[in-house]
Amino acid sequence: MRNQLGSLSIANDFPRTDVSLYGLVHGVLEAERARDVAERRDGRRHSYRCIQSVAPMRAGRLPEASQFRPVRCVDLSAAGLSYLDDESPVASNLIVALGTDNPVWMIAAVVRDEFVAVDGEHLHRVACRFTGRAAVR
Repeated sequence: MRNQLGSLSIANDFPRTDVSLYGLVHGVLEAERARDVAERRDGRRHSYRCIQSVAPMRAGRLPEASQFRPVRCVDLSAAGLSYLDDESPVASNLIVALGTDNPVWMIAAVVRDEFVAVDGEHLHRVACRFTGRAAVR
């Protein structure tokens, strides 16, 4: 697929315990932390309070650049992330762009969508599990 992002493809080398994935997520976290000091939680999940982009992935097809929309991330780990949005996800699988300067493109399965109140706003808190990487060429 060609679009303003370049060509996206699904990486087939994504084992569940991918050390390099942890390194990629760690690199994204460190880059964001250097730009803006972020709150850090105990445990493996890390607070990741920033705006990132997600797009639906339907029938195994990667989305066009115009389908990406900004969401408010809550936390991030090597296994997945959660975000806040005013809408439920429209697909059970998403493409997530992590980072801003040189994003890491991840495929994520939606595992939970719950309605929450945040600062007087009623939002969806969407939890996702990473299932693979999408390579941008």
